[in-house]
Parts: sequence; C-alpha cells; structure tokens
Amino acid sequence: MKRFSVAQSIIVLLVCVNYTLIAQTWTLPASGIFGNVQSGVVFLDANNAIVVGGYTQPRVRKTTDGGATWTTPYSSTSYYRLNAVCFTNTTNGYAVGDVGTLLHTTNAGDTWSFQSNPVAAAYQYLYGVSFFDANHGIAVGAAGSIIWTSDGSTWNTPSTNPGIYLNAVCFYSATNAIAVGSGGAIVKTTNGGVDWTSISAVNGNSLTAVKFFNGNTGIAVGATGTILRTTDGGDSWAEISAPATDAYRAISFYNISNGVISGDGPRLAKTTDGGLTWTNMATAAFSASTYLPGVSFIDKDKGIVLGSDNSSGFIYSTADAGLPVELTSFTAMEKNGEIILKWQTASEINNYGFRIERRDGNVEWSTIGFAEGHGTANSLHEYSFTDNQRSSNGCSYRLKQIDRNGAFKYSHEVDVINGSSPAKFELMQNFPNPFNPSTAIKFQVPSAGNVTVRVYDNIGRVVDVPVDRMMEAGYHTTAFNGTSLSSGIYIVRLSFGGRSLIQKIVLMK
Repeated sequence: MKRFSVAQSIIVLLVCVNYTLIAQTWTLPASGIFGNVQSGVVFLDANNAIVVGGYTQPRVRKTTDGGATWTTPYSSTSYYRLNAVCFTNTTNGYAVGDVGTLLHTTNAGDTWSFQSNPVAAAYQYLYGVSFFDANHGIAVGAAGSIIWTSDGSTWNTPSTNPGIYLNAVCFYSATNAIAVGSGGAIVKTTNGGVDWTSISAVNGNSLTAVKFFNGNTGIAVGATGTILRTTDGGDSWAEISAPATDAYRAISFYNISNGVISGDGPRLAKTTDGGLTWTNMATAAFSASTYLPGVSFIDKDKGIVLGSDNSSGFIYSTADAGLPVELTSFTAMEKNGEIILKWQTASEINNYGFRIERRDGNVEWSTIGFAEGHGTANSLHEYSFTDNQRSSNGCSYRLKQIDRNGAFKYSHEVDVINGSSPAKFELMQNFPNPFNPSTAIKFQVPSAGNVTVRVYDNIGRVVDVPVDRMMEAGYHTTAFNGTSLSSGIYIVRLSFGGRSLIQKIVLMK
C-alpha cells in the first residue's frame, strides 16, 4: 500500500483556465479585440509598453499597467500601417511603417512627430528599425530600403546598398548592424549604415527577425522553422534545431540566456541557454487561426504577445510566465520498514503532477504512484509519498514532473542502500559542469539540521546563498543560476553541524 500526503498548511491551489508559454496565464485587456493587426511591441519598463500596428489606420497603443489596459496616443486616417518600434531608453523611441513613415517620441510614446525621409515615401515600405543609442539608428524595408542616422533626426541613404528586400535590423554595436530579409538574405554594416555587404545565406528561407543580446552573439528566425545563431557578429551563422516547422516572426531576450520567439501555428518557443536549444511552449490560450507577429518580455515573468488572424489584432499579457517547477529538495528515508520520499518545490507553473518511479537494482524504472501538482504557484509546496515495498538489495527513486501540456522532465535520483537512509555528509559535483547559466548542486546530510549552501567568487565574495534553512536527513539538490555573473571559477561551500565541504564549479558563457 502506498500513501500520499501534502503539507496542508501551505497549500495554495491556483487553477489556471487559460495557460500558455509553459502554462502561464495570458489575458486580454477589457477591450479584447483591437480591430487592426498589431505588428511590433516593446517594453519600456515593468509597467510601460508600446505596441504599433494598424492595417488601414496606423496606431500606437500604450499601457502603463503591464498590459491590463491600453490607450491610443497616436492614430491617423491615412492608409498605411506601422510595422516596427524601438526605444533607446524609457522615453526616446522610433516607429516606422509604410510609405516611408518615420515617427519619433521623446516622452515615452505620449506624443509622436514625423521625421523627414530622404527616400520618396510612396516607394518605401519600412519593416524594421533599431538604434544602438540615442543618435545611431537604422531602418530597413522593401526593395532595398535602407536609411541611417547618426544624430537621431537626420536620415541618410547608404553609399552602397545590396538592394535586397529586408524585414528586420539589429544595431548591436556603435558601428555594426545586421539586417535580414527575403530568400535568407543577411547583410552587414561596419560603419553605422553607410556601406553594406552581403553575408552568405545559410538556406533559402526568408528571415523575419534578428536580435543580438550578448556582444557578438545573435539569433535570426524566419520561414519553415528557421533559427540561426551567430557568435562572431554575424559573419557566420549556424542553423539551430527548431521545435516546429512553422514560420517564426519575432524575438525577445530579457537577458543573455533567456529568450522567446513567436510565430505562426500559433507558436511560442523558449531558450534558457542563449539560443543553443529551443523548446515549444503551450499555446492553448490562442485560437488555432491566430499567428503571433510580436513578442516582448521585460523579465522572466512579465511579457506581451501580439496575435492576429489577418483581420483583427489582439494583445495578450502575462505576469507569471517565467516560473518553472523548481524542485528544491528530494529525499528518501527508511522508517519502520517503509521508505518515505519527501520533496519540495519553490515554485510551479503548468504542473500537472509528479509520477513517482522506482528501480530495483538494474531493472527498468517502474511507476509506483502519482502526486497531483499545484498548477501555477510561487510559494513553497511540500509533498510526500510512502513506499512499503522495500527492497532488501536497495533501490533508487526519481520523480517524473509532468506539465499540463504533456511535457515532462525527471528529477535527480535518490538511492536507498539496504533500506537505510544516507549516513554521509557529502557535497557532490554539480551538473552540468561547466554550465551556462544554471546548474544543480547536489548534497546529502546524515541527520536533520540547519544547512547552508553559499557560492563565492574567486576573491571570496558571496554571490549567492541558494540554501539556508532546516533540512531533513537525506539527499538534496538546489539550483544555482549564474545569469548575472561573469564566466569563471566559483566555489560552493556546504555547511552543516559545524562542518564544511567545498567544491569548484565553472561558469562558461
């Protein structure tokens, strides 16, 4: 007989009816449908964001409450649309669109003014804009449209122009920028937009977005599930395995490791390792006929996604997008001939539950029970499971955490040798190592007591304290995230009962 219990005193049950992006809640503002297709979105800070779009009427939308409500500080009856927007800081921004439209704001999007375009407006459709700072910017578009500025107001045409249909641009250093477009085209400038050279295309799939987020490291996405990555400023690109074959349209990175792409299908995908690998995210909140032309995240929790069905535009916002199912401990204890498993989560999202699995000796893993998860929550939750089928030869246990969309992942394994609990004080090597940006630190303690895990840099400063609390005897694991740290060697120190152990770990970005 197997028995379950959950610590009732800390249960907070959150049932999310609309969940997506690994089951976070997506909401539409009260007005819901905006009537016009939305094309570009950017967060200015945690509460303020700007959306541009329009099909027959150009419009700028603004929120000051993270997407709950929106105003329209700019609209026009002219027959054109706005296609892209970027800001150099929280107040200074630019939007570009059809018939050579160049708009500028200096007050966080409350008012907008036109800037002069050096190209005949009737023949110019601008689809992308990017600024490196308040002065240096580039806009690109159809039929080889490229214009640049070095003072934020006067726009110029390039001396050399490849004449390629371009969809997006990223100005990633004081002089360097990459633009991408139809047929897999990639072009580069190293003098602020004055001259451009073509980079060999990786494949013939059109590219619709490009973003640099860590020096010379960047991502480009496009048709047929194309994801490209560069680490040398765009001089060469490698094709990255994509989780779907639908077209991707937009990219957002909120730090050097974590990003989201959006596109047709509808599709959302995320990366936690700087674009090396991508995984699908659930899109149950969106209609099957909707594609997602824009996405922006200000941090791991707060994001906006634009949706469209080619006739109407939608703006979805979320405030809980970044919560993983964070397993902070998993222990196995023998008591009165039974094995008691206990585990704890610091946060959960989209968590359907845990399948408990056991392996006796070298045989295959088998399922011995299931514990229901708590959906989405950002507070501590404790679980336990009792197995009275003790093996005389010892056994191993693991948890299979299952999302509501069917995705799953396994915990680390805990071993019970001859029915006994751990008797060692041990700090095991982290995995992975080297790592970027996260790694798991595993340890065991022989009895209950206060446990502290500290991480130090190479000059002895404490950079993180992942654990400082009472813990039971057993095997434990804790996560360490080095997103905000530089590459290098760090020291993990495990302290318990007046004793300490240390281990070197390597962060390699």
